Amino acid sequence: MPAPVTPSISLQFVKKIVVQFCPWEANVRSTRNFLSHVGAASARKTNPDCKIQTVVKHDRSPPHIHIDFFDGKQLIFKSTHLTTPEMLHKLLKWHNIRFAQLSPEEKEKATAAKPR
Repeated sequence: MPAPVTPSISLQFVKKIVVQFCPWEANVRSTRNFLSHVGAASARKTNPDCKIQTVVKHDRSPPHIHIDFFDGKQLIFKSTHLTTPEMLHKLLKWHNIRFAQLSPEEKEKATAAKPR
């Protein structure tokens, strides 16, 4: 079976990501993989000002991911039973919604902007 395709990640509209998990739990693999995708250099270049915070707990709490966007909206994943591609696709969907709301001038500026 081929590996699932993961979308390219853009953090353009993301203000902050908090990833919380207990490393001793068996169900944190997808959460940790999500963290590696959003922490990758290619994703970080899309928004160098995005804060990514990792909270490692040792209390057997379920993993979750909290994403704050610049427009005040929040996306929360209770990632116990979610796969990494599911979470990445949902983040991409939220990005595309915000991009569609931009004016034509803002869209042109956003796509022409060079990463720092």
